[in-house]
Amino acid sequence: MEKLLQEIGLTESESKTYLALLDLGTSTIGPLASKSGVAYSKIHLLLEKLIAKGLASYIIKNKTKYFSPANPKRILNYLDERKKEINKQEKEVKEIIPKLIEKLSFIKEEEKVEIYEGFEGYMSVYQESFDLLKKGGEISIFGASIGEFTDIKESEKFFNKINLLRHEKNIKFKIIFNENVKRDELVKFWKKQKNTWVKFLPTNTPVAVNVHANRTMIVYWSKDKPKIFLITSQIVADSFKKYFEEFWKIAKS
Repeated sequence: MEKLLQEIGLTESESKTYLALLDLGTSTIGPLASKSGVAYSKIHLLLEKLIAKGLASYIIKNKTKYFSPANPKRILNYLDERKKEINKQEKEVKEIIPKLIEKLSFIKEEEKVEIYEGFEGYMSVYQESFDLLKKGGEISIFGASIGEFTDIKESEKFFNKINLLRHEKNIKFKIIFNENVKRDELVKFWKKQKNTWVKFLPTNTPVAVNVHANRTMIVYWSKDKPKIFLITSQIVADSFKKYFEEFWKIAKS
């Protein structure tokens, strides 16, 4: 329960305090600090925050404050309020995105290398790539292979998301796989995709290179998760693109 409360926006200390208050029913500061395990000096501030969120209240008896928890159903109201706030923030951010992009356009291209790990990192790189590419653009991939411990279902689920994004802009994929994975299920998956061309070379490389615009993605599978080295450099991208074009000529369908 404590973890879930933290996931919806309460801090660890707020979660402990609220759950302790539910156990005690009505309490003064001392017993509440003891029950929650939170420092006595912090309880007042935490209760103020819970009251502001509508999750606690108090009454005064004989000059002493007694705190009570709000009905747990109030958590749903709290979530509704957060949704409204998030929707408002999303609207405001969308309004300023063009201005932020305009600022970015004045920045001279910086050559850099970044490292991403896992499917979330992989998705982040692809999303940025699709934003960079014009409608009908192309991503060239060579040395494609399958990680030794790759979960095919997990990979297909991930690449289905990638395909949904790229089809919105009609982005083309040209992929040169290593011949040793020619009959692999993931290769069959790619052959079925639209705007996708697949060829093979008689090589066995554990690292794939994805080239598009001014970006070069070097990808390899560390156990069941991808690791991505992203190089932002037009010179590097152009160089790898030339390699790809020569490989594409000799690769076989």
